[in-house]
Amino acid sequence: MKHLVIIGAGGMGRSIYCIAKGCIGYNTDFDIKGFIDDDISSLDSFNNYPPVLSSIKDYKIKEDDVFTCSIGDVETKINICRQLINRGATFYTLIHKNSL
Repeated sequence: MKHLVIIGAGGMGRSIYCIAKGCIGYNTDFDIKGFIDDDISSLDSFNNYPPVLSSIKDYKIKEDDVFTCSIGDVETKINICRQLINRGATFYTLIHKNSL
């Protein structure tokens, strides 16, 4: 099973978490491991979300990790995704069950 890591734990990241639970393959092909965000405390005032695992730059990519990005600013998104790809990250396409 793959372990989905959501890049960014802001509003869009929290939305992607909720959406991912309704996607094809949830709990059969992938589970949701948590978030990476440079603000480690970004979820402190929220309940019922998986943890912020690490800052983006300090996250140690594991073999079964897959990623999705919830960063809205295009330049920042490109920069962070390129850095993660260069460190071995694989990105995962989420397809919601209702889209079929």
